[in-house]
Amino acid sequence: MSSSIAERYLELFQKDHPIRLALLACSAALQLDDETACEAVDLVAPTNDSSYTLMRRVKKLGCVWKEWDGFWYVAEDVRRGLLDWIYREIPEPTIVKLRQLFANAAASRAAQITSNDQAAAHERMVAQLEAAYHRVLIPGQTANGASELIELWRQLPSSDREALALSVDYLADELDQRLGRLPDAIVFLRGIAAGERGDTEAQERYFDLVCKSGYSSQHADIHAIAAQFLGQLFQQRDPQIQVPETWTEDAAVTIEDLRASIHQQAYDFAVTYYRRRRTAPTTDTSTLTDELYMKFFEPHPTAWPNLAEFYVYVAQLIRRILVRSARTQYSTKFDSELSRRWNNELGLHSVVNWLALDKALSILREYDPDQARIVDLRFYAGLTIEKIADVMELRRDNVEREWRTGRAFLKLELTREDIVPQEIIAGSQMNSTGSFFRHVNR
Repeated sequence: MSSSIAERYLELFQKDHPIRLALLACSAALQLDDETACEAVDLVAPTNDSSYTLMRRVKKLGCVWKEWDGFWYVAEDVRRGLLDWIYREIPEPTIVKLRQLFANAAASRAAQITSNDQAAAHERMVAQLEAAYHRVLIPGQTANGASELIELWRQLPSSDREALALSVDYLADELDQRLGRLPDAIVFLRGIAAGERGDTEAQERYFDLVCKSGYSSQHADIHAIAAQFLGQLFQQRDPQIQVPETWTEDAAVTIEDLRASIHQQAYDFAVTYYRRRRTAPTTDTSTLTDELYMKFFEPHPTAWPNLAEFYVYVAQLIRRILVRSARTQYSTKFDSELSRRWNNELGLHSVVNWLALDKALSILREYDPDQARIVDLRFYAGLTIEKIADVMELRRDNVEREWRTGRAFLKLELTREDIVPQEIIAGSQMNSTGSFFRHVNR
């Protein structure tokens, strides 16, 4: 027999089959509590000894690491060495039940963590990662498990995303060994991890695999992001390369797909910004535009060809958030400074209502799209007349004239009773930030 540490443990229990099976069962998990371990042992090693007794014997082995919070696990050098033996000595239907047990236990553990402090968030991420890991290894649930991993990645802040990608990359070899072909979501996370390690060759290989696998509507964003990174890697290797509209012949991922995916990320980011600001306005010192620019314009220059288009996008983004917020009534009050400013712009004495304004703008857009765009930039992005003229490549006096006309149209529409019924005037308003306008007007 091999002299590996894992196989030495198996040799030690060669004549004690129940404890040998119990060790293999516990090695299938990434993390265990006593109750889950007892259930796992009971599944694989029915014996005259109680499952608790066998679990305690495994837990006393030198290869077991115990955490301060009561969780424990088989050390990685031993666990990895035992993986093949799990499939040799435990029937496949039992292994499926074992994986399902571990997945359910991890998901339940994640659901019980309700605190949002840093330590709790990390524990929840680890539990969700383990649940997804086991589902990936269950026949028929591989795609669902991979989707759980990518959804978790989408929801995490950037620092935790890196940790998740590196963890998935660490587990990917054993997943690949069992599955034969990794799902796109896992290959994508391997590409992210390779980028964190600075391994551009591996990063290019993984993202190329994602792009060549073919477009998937379920994970359109990861195909688009992988295509973007792949294009950037090509251009870094050879600055003369012109990245085509369609990144590869095999994958129908276009720049439009990429732009749509990053726009959705920016929208989610901005919604989170607004919610965070309402809960802790005194601690949020940066402006939304600053954060959007740093997070989504500089790292992703292919998403917006120029700064002007970025401003147009921000205007549309703010409008969508204001309208959605009015519909779902997340907030109850304007910033007084912003409320006064917008009322003065329209010459109204009552509070501007976002649903009514959105409806009026939709009517204006049917009559004159360029005029509506100027209103968007002035109202929602807070650009000055001069900056709008630069963005739209128009003369300043033309922009001023279109702004006056559009403003008069909106005022007329907003004062019509069929556009602004009384219940809407009295309805919810949206909290926003004056600092946003101070930034874009400087």
